[in-house]
Amino acid sequence: MMTINLKKAAAIAGWCFMIAGFVLYIAAFAALSSDHYFPGWYFAFLPLMLFSIGAFALAMFLNEKLCILAWIMIFIAFLSGINVAFVTSGAAREGSMRISCSSNLKQIGLGLKQYALDYGDFFPPANGAAGIEMLRSNNYITDYKLFICPSNWHDPGKGAEPLKEDTCDYVYIGGLSESCSPDSIIAYDKPNNHWRYGNVLFVDGHVQGFKGSNWLEKAGQKQNSKPAR
Repeated sequence: MMTINLKKAAAIAGWCFMIAGFVLYIAAFAALSSDHYFPGWYFAFLPLMLFSIGAFALAMFLNEKLCILAWIMIFIAFLSGINVAFVTSGAAREGSMRISCSSNLKQIGLGLKQYALDYGDFFPPANGAAGIEMLRSNNYITDYKLFICPSNWHDPGKGAEPLKEDTCDYVYIGGLSESCSPDSIIAYDKPNNHWRYGNVLFVDGHVQGFKGSNWLEKAGQKQNSKPAR
């Protein structure tokens, strides 16, 4: 009788541990899809540990068929833990790239301010890469790397090569001036620079990041929330 109760207890405990591991695994991906980063690899391997404890409990005290199932679950748990570990590691790297990308836009903002000082408070009139090229060709910004988002892998321009859309990862809105609202958008990430995220440069020179698939819409709502000067 005691042996039967022990088996039942082991089975219940085993399934509880396995379910807990599965729930934590789902929670990890739910957090990542909402742009919340887990603070360490131990979150990635905690589901693996819970799965394994439950699977071993089943393997030790239940019949042969369930032992096979238990080992299958351990294998799945191992793959799941590795998968989450790589995803969280990649998310951490992306976080640092977003910061570097924001720094690029701030440098572009400084170049725009210097340009405006020389051209009656007006920023370059052309849109897109052609407008930012006016900063480069007039030596306001000379480092091609500042025009490439760190999240992208393509090479920057070289020498005196003019900037083109494929060597500039930022969208520029031409025709603005210092007299525009400080919250007017003047430059921002191209949509494919980051996943569900974008940095935006405003006329007053500050850069702000926005999350979500509608990040540019959120930036536009901020722009429209204050009247022009």
